Amino acid sequence: MSQHNTVQKDSSSAIAAQTIPQGADPFNQTPDTHLQGAESFSRLKVWNKTGKDNLVRHKSGRYYARVFANGKDVWKSLKTSHYSVAQARLAEFLKEHRQRVSKGGGGKDSSISAKMTFGEAATSHLRDLDDNVKIKPRTRAYYRERLRALEKSWPNLCRIEIRKITSGDCKAWAGRYGRVAAPTNYNNTVALLRHVFAVAV
Repeated sequence: MSQHNTVQKDSSSAIAAQTIPQGADPFNQTPDTHLQGAESFSRLKVWNKTGKDNLVRHKSGRYYARVFANGKDVWKSLKTSHYSVAQARLAEFLKEHRQRVSKGGGGKDSSISAKMTFGEAATSHLRDLDDNVKIKPRTRAYYRERLRALEKSWPNLCRIEIRKITSGDCKAWAGRYGRVAAPTNYNNTVALLRHVFAVAV
């Protein structure tokens, strides 16, 4: 058996065995959770304190919220370089974060529901990639390309509720896609599929 087929078989078996992974996203991301395990400010030399609790400034000028949940750093891009706007968005983020924690959500995005579709989860995952300053723009663009390939090879996937996607569905898709995709693209598309499933865990 060729190396290509061996890689595909292993990946297909792995994804079929577990439709929605119970572990963490390989990017170590959950909605509202970015740069988990980030290095110290002094080592990165790209962050600046603002004098306001939970608010830090990236060297690009963009502001980020930083809190702790379950012993881990939780980072959230506030999507602004204006201090006053960042303060307002930080207040809203902290309010939502406290509500999630008080309800036992551990900081997980309150927009996640049992009826979340694959498309909604994919949108959430891509938003997390955009917020993660450690991921290069080229990498973000590549995973968007992989999502388009996934949607093309699996018609109507984005409209299906994640809870209704079975291991058999994943195995059937992997078999079809593996016959036409290059090994690297195949493996990275499978990885993206797992990342999106992890959003809904």
